[in-house]
Amino acid sequence: RATRLQQITCNIAPKAEDALFATGEPIDPDENPRVDALMRDVEQTAGKFVVWSRFTAEVDWALSRLREAGIMAVRYDGQVGDEERSDNLRAFQTSREVRGAVGNARAGGRGLDWSALETMYYLSNYYSNETRQQSLDRYDLGSALDDMLTGTY
Repeated sequence: RATRLQQITCNIAPKAEDALFATGEPIDPDENPRVDALMRDVEQTAGKFVVWSRFTAEVDWALSRLREAGIMAVRYDGQVGDEERSDNLRAFQTSREVRGAVGNARAGGRGLDWSALETMYYLSNYYSNETRQQSLDRYDLGSALDDMLTGTY
């Protein structure tokens, strides 16, 4: 039930057969105040960023809105295969054109190189502090974690 509540508060109408997973249709695809707030923050910060979300629909919204704003971002979740994820991570790290990555915190494994990352945002979280902490611990950050701006919406 908590997952259903979180889906609804994230503007997602859960599918009946989807009791535990992160799918569903947008309640109102044209309006999502949480993504609006994320976009305001992203547009006010410089450097590379990652947006983590529990729900596929939010990943889709964030990527769409970033593209509309002319901000290049790659996808990093279960919707893309391992090879594409690897290519996307490499592009994030090395390409000047790619400013962001949007994905699911559980998609990445330990030891990934996210050293280009300067800012991290969470659109939605799992109900597990361990999952969130792992997403924070996955990075070989050039600066201290305390210096990195983070937002939760």
